[in-house]
Amino acid sequence: MRTHEITEILDRPISRELLARDLTRLAYVAKDGTPRNIPISFTWNGSQIVMCTTKNAPKLPALRQNPTVALTIDTEVHPPKILLIRGRAELDVVDGIPEEFLQMNGSYEMTAEQRVEWEAEVRSLYDGMVRIVVTPTWVKLIDFETTLPSAVEELIRERAEREKATTR
Repeated sequence: MRTHEITEILDRPISRELLARDLTRLAYVAKDGTPRNIPISFTWNGSQIVMCTTKNAPKLPALRQNPTVALTIDTEVHPPKILLIRGRAELDVVDGIPEEFLQMNGSYEMTAEQRVEWEAEVRSLYDGMVRIVVTPTWVKLIDFETTLPSAVEELIRERAEREKATTR
């Protein structure tokens, strides 16, 4: 997929709405060769998805071995809105707490006091974290109004061809 095609899709209003959400589902291949799909907080910096995790997270050896990942960001309403993203995970070990981690947890419902306590707990627990950075290499937006899954699009074309053939 070309960069301008990715940018066009990610700049659509529905994509921007989805990129402002809190959670994505990160799919990757575990070291034993089996698939994994985990919910994880993220933030969108305008060109990359950034997720943060502990330095001892089980997913890190797997991502080092095979950095190919897929992300799903979606809604829980009908019709669903779904943003599918593929890319390669780059791992960036950082000292302290990455600013992105504090940003991506900013929308959780906490009182000001709870926020202060949470941040103090995070800072006392983690001496560092790993930023998982994914630059999209392929994207698809499905909103079931203007865009559909490719298999459904195929069925619609086939139905139209059948209907056209029966009207001749």
